[in-house]
Amino acid sequence: MKLTCYHGTKAESADNISKAGYKKSNSCEWFGSGIYFFETYETICNGYIEARDWAKHVKGYNSWAVFKAVVESEKYIDIAFVHEHKMLYDRIKYKALENHKKSGQDVKDFNENIIFLEMEKHDVDFIRALVDSKKDLGYYSYIVRRPQLQICVKNEETILSNDLIKVKWVK
Repeated sequence: MKLTCYHGTKAESADNISKAGYKKSNSCEWFGSGIYFFETYETICNGYIEARDWAKHVKGYNSWAVFKAVVESEKYIDIAFVHEHKMLYDRIKYKALENHKKSGQDVKDFNENIIFLEMEKHDVDFIRALVDSKKDLGYYSYIVRRPQLQICVKNEETILSNDLIKVKWVK
């Protein structure tokens, strides 16, 4: 699978990323340790806008940058579009939830991160998932308000190209 995806960051990091590459996030992130990107998918989501808005609004960077990268590998888990991968996710999730309940913990305290940590054991280069970025509005809704196609690259060698496409400096 070959993906074109976007990474948002603070402008101060752009030069270092261009020269030395990305730093992996820690294992506490959504899909575990990795380099996070957003992908464009037809009319559902725009990867560039999601990367930019993540840097500006989620991280609160006044000065921000967006990179465009190409990622390619045959070793991936795609829980957005591949049925077998969705089933793998479900099997891991149900087993983890069962263990969570058996340990006396409340289901509402369950963290999906444990599912992705288990998926890393399947020797994958990246994980792709469709998420609702507006899920934490304080109430439950059936409506997906802002879908995002997120990519977590586990193996940085699968990043074939990496181009800085926009830097916005605010003084």
